[in-house]
Amino acid sequence: KEYSCDTLILSVGLIPENKLLEDAGIVIDPKTHGAVVDENLQTSIPGVFSAGNVLHVHDLVDFVSLEAEALARHAAEYIQKGDVPHCGLDILCGDGIGHTVPQKVSGERNFNLSLRVRKPMRGCRIVVRQNGREAAVKTMKKAIPAGCTAERTRSSRKNNEKGNPRRNDPVSGTRRETGQERRTGGFSRRTMKRKFTCIVCPNGCEIEADIEKDQVVSITGQGCPRGRQYVLQELTAPARTIASSVLVRGGVLPVASVRLTKPVPKDMIFHVMDAIRNVVLTAPVSAGTVVLRGVCGTDSDVIVTKNVPAA
Repeated sequence: KEYSCDTLILSVGLIPENKLLEDAGIVIDPKTHGAVVDENLQTSIPGVFSAGNVLHVHDLVDFVSLEAEALARHAAEYIQKGDVPHCGLDILCGDGIGHTVPQKVSGERNFNLSLRVRKPMRGCRIVVRQNGREAAVKTMKKAIPAGCTAERTRSSRKNNEKGNPRRNDPVSGTRRETGQERRTGGFSRRTMKRKFTCIVCPNGCEIEADIEKDQVVSITGQGCPRGRQYVLQELTAPARTIASSVLVRGGVLPVASVRLTKPVPKDMIFHVMDAIRNVVLTAPVSAGTVVLRGVCGTDSDVIVTKNVPAA
């Protein structure tokens, strides 16, 4: 079925798609795949602002909302005053830092700085320096590339030496050894170390498990109890959940979304997907309808998650 429209905008995945900005000639950051913005969230074209996942990938929708509110304030300031403070200072990424947002600041007022580290670190300090002075410091038990770190940073304009141009030193992340890391050398040679990236939530904690004689000796690196439970399950009986779709005949939509009620063993995923692909429903279809009970001999059902009225 065809629908006439002026513009179709799709939001899929978590990689910013900025062809509209590129076509407008706006400078794009190759690391974030979003626009280069200043502390006002203004792009390289005055009056054009960017925020949310189109700017850089956020861990939580709460951060997207806060950033959007900040953008609204800056856009309102631009409309009322015809401009926002000029931002001529570039933020440079030092050792251990992958990228920052914003990439430019004015040095005139405080701003929020978001960044991602290049590699997992424990017992680290994130330091923002300007003219050799620490403008902001954040001590973290751990920092991982999958987690975005935010820091409120104060302008240090009054601390600049008279007559010298202001400059920003690199934002850097420094790792220091922890007692936990030193102790790992104390295990016997029969101890095996396995690493996991937790997929329970967007934080993506890097977790290590030490196994000796088929017994778990220790689990470290998890940010919450669910991380430990995830690793134990991965070691004993790895399982996954599935979200997919099935065909619908005679409906206003050609497909209906479905999901599992419980995770299934990892080695059953392809068998379950084959069973789901063979399902064809007839409209109307109601959310909550069980289309496959005990799929492939498991204790998990396949249920519909979206209403599809008849055409």
